[in-house]
Amino acid sequence: MGSRELSWETGRFRRLQPFNPAAPSPSPIRIPRMPMRISEDRAQLTGTCTKNQLVRAGSVESNLNGYFNASCFTKPPVIGADGIGTAFGNSGTGLVNGPGQANLDLAISRMQALPWLHEKTALQFRAEFFNAFNHPQFSNPDSNFSSPTFGVISNTSVSARVAQLALKLSF
Repeated sequence: MGSRELSWETGRFRRLQPFNPAAPSPSPIRIPRMPMRISEDRAQLTGTCTKNQLVRAGSVESNLNGYFNASCFTKPPVIGADGIGTAFGNSGTGLVNGPGQANLDLAISRMQALPWLHEKTALQFRAEFFNAFNHPQFSNPDSNFSSPTFGVISNTSVSARVAQLALKLSF
């Protein structure tokens, strides 16, 4: 048997994000005779809660159906003479933090020389795993205060574990 070159390679990509900014807001305002919506409104706070009370205590999993403490928010006051226009809210931007993320992607590959085919021929086997530990990464909750799903986290931001295998012949 001739000489065989074997080499293993590994790779990983880790993303740790302690939070995603999430800011509650009133429903987007529709201005008469204008097709666009103004969505830069800010939440109207009741003034009865501290910043630490805006998000319910506990794990993200326990708060999937109510991430925000709804009693801390109210509808903005009507300021227009027509009874439709509302104030822009009294809260700041980046008011609360959404669920964090911790994700790990892994890859392992092996290169095998195949000199019996051709001098520079090689076969590479590669295995890749995305979201290797299959840990749920939750998206931000619905931040529209006038929505019936206000504070509900209805989806994930990262897919479930995905694995792929590949062979590559180089010559």
